Amino acid sequence: MKLILLIGLFFLNETKGQEKFEIAKVSKSRTFIVLFNAMNSDKELIDQLKETITDLNKNKSIDLTNKKIKISFFLDKKHADYKPETNEEYEDWSKSYIAEYTNDDKKLIIYPTDLKKLKHVILKN
Repeated sequence: MKLILLIGLFFLNETKGQEKFEIAKVSKSRTFIVLFNAMNSDKELIDQLKETITDLNKNKSIDLTNKKIKISFFLDKKHADYKPETNEEYEDWSKSYIAEYTNDDKKLIIYPTDLKKLKHVILKN
């Protein structure tokens, strides 16, 4: 019996380790997401973000019929919030802030705080 319990706990931990994202915070119509294992290439990151948005809609965490929905994507949960008011915290926050999606215009922006890497993509339904 103990062996079955240990095997079950192992598989639960394995499944949990495969999570792709976490909802860190919801504030009005904005959802703050922590993205695990963010892809390196722009194309792969955009595909990963599209998939996350689809998953959020499927599991009813967001409602894409609501035009006011906005999603902010971060790499670190402690930074998953609005821009900090102090300059000391801004640098770490901006490195963690990797994407923004606005449902009204279906616009996905990757690397919103890095003008050299910044890209705008319109997502199709």
